[in-house]
Amino acid sequence: MNEKLVRIQEELASKLLIPEKNRTILPDKTSVLALDIQYSAQKAYIGAVYQAAASPTWQVFQGMFPAAWDYQPGFFAFREGIPLYNMISHVLKQTNCKPNLLLLDSHGIAHPRKMGLATWLGLFLGLPSVGCAKKSLLPYDEEYLGQEAASAVPIILNQEVLGYALRRKASVKPVFVSPGYKVHPVAAREWVMQLKGAYRIPDIQREADQAARRYAQGEFNKEDIDLSPIPAYMNPDDF
Repeated sequence: MNEKLVRIQEELASKLLIPEKNRTILPDKTSVLALDIQYSAQKAYIGAVYQAAASPTWQVFQGMFPAAWDYQPGFFAFREGIPLYNMISHVLKQTNCKPNLLLLDSHGIAHPRKMGLATWLGLFLGLPSVGCAKKSLLPYDEEYLGQEAASAVPIILNQEVLGYALRRKASVKPVFVSPGYKVHPVAAREWVMQLKGAYRIPDIQREADQAARRYAQGEFNKEDIDLSPIPAYMNPDDF
């Protein structure tokens, strides 16, 4: 295990802001920025989907940034965090998008050191964030998870509820939801449950994944907006 990265994670985790009660530090009207990455030839191809509060439509952005780190289990944030931080910073500077929530295909505090990618980004950007992942890093009582939609069981570490295994659709595999920053675990679970989508993951998250895949393959929808090149607002050697 990389002891330097462990120390960085532990130091960052000490700065976490998670509400103690079942609420979220979010406005009633939520504008969401969902992001995902596909890799090819040491390049990170990023899809970002922005949906303003109460808007029936979204905007799709794409950008490329050099892959910052090789993947190491437990340190996913160091691989994807820098490209995504730079993409989000670029979106905020180059567009009229004003997200007040980030949605990531990753974990938040449901991580052995409470420092999943959603937490890492939320902390550095000062934005509320939620992780919605397809696999859990921590054990949970799978046998108690019902097959009906909205069934959920807590993900617990050291007697603290860090997130939930949530079945968004009846008899479909669960997703693993946890707050990244400024969101309570129950609020994160309820918010993800309410997001539209006929599939396992919410539609806006699925579109971010597909936008990243299109970009990596050199394919575009006419509505896609290419924001490359992405400036280096944060560099790997900052750590």
